[in-house]
Amino acid sequence: MNKNLKLKALIFGASGALGRLILEQLLLSDNYLEITIVVRRILDDWNKLPNIHKKKLNIILKEKFDFLKESKENIIKELNNKSDFDSVFCSLGTRLINSSSEIEYVEYDLTLLCAEVCEKLNIPHFLFVSCYFSREYSLLKRERLKYKIEKEIFNKNIKCITIFKPGILLNRENNLNILNSIGSYVPFLSKIDIKSVANCIFLYDCDFHYGKLLENKSKILDNNEILEFIKSHESSLFESISGY
Repeated sequence: MNKNLKLKALIFGASGALGRLILEQLLLSDNYLEITIVVRRILDDWNKLPNIHKKKLNIILKEKFDFLKESKENIIKELNNKSDFDSVFCSLGTRLINSSSEIEYVEYDLTLLCAEVCEKLNIPHFLFVSCYFSREYSLLKRERLKYKIEKEIFNKNIKCITIFKPGILLNRENNLNILNSIGSYVPFLSKIDIKSVANCIFLYDCDFHYGKLLENKSKILDNNEILEFIKSHESSLFESISGY
């Protein structure tokens, strides 16, 4: 077993379906000593966490997530005073029922700000959850913005950028995402269990900090690559609680 890493993580989107699972993995792992989350609401489950996990968790509450009404300098200063972070996890996302302006605000503006925070604070690893269907000329605005933000993120001066592009997320709690709801019944669409995506993101960050990746370079993992990575790390999942 590897020596524990003692990492400090910053998560944007921890109250979402996938973000909750990423947070859960980080809290369970001895590799992460401190996790800071930036959220617009506090979930009841977080008040019920065991004390050992509460001690690891720092919550920054931003009502309505109105980051852009503050200066970027103040945001970066506030986060910089919290901790010397090792990784930034970004799983921000919207539903198709959101307005066009809300979709652009979250999918592009806020996500870009998260990458800028990572760049300005010299945090070595930025992990971003996009989607398998992101395309430049997609009929859906959200998928076009996902494609656009992927390009913007790769232009940032960050040591390692990892973008995950899962297919339709299965077994998603409170699934109000129309595309996922319909797509889960379409045979030829790529699909993946949402917990597998969270596991992959968690383990990939561990691999990066352990230096296990053959090349610590920026990379996009599509749905098949996520599944292959999880399959190759099945034994590691059993060790995640005591440090992978």
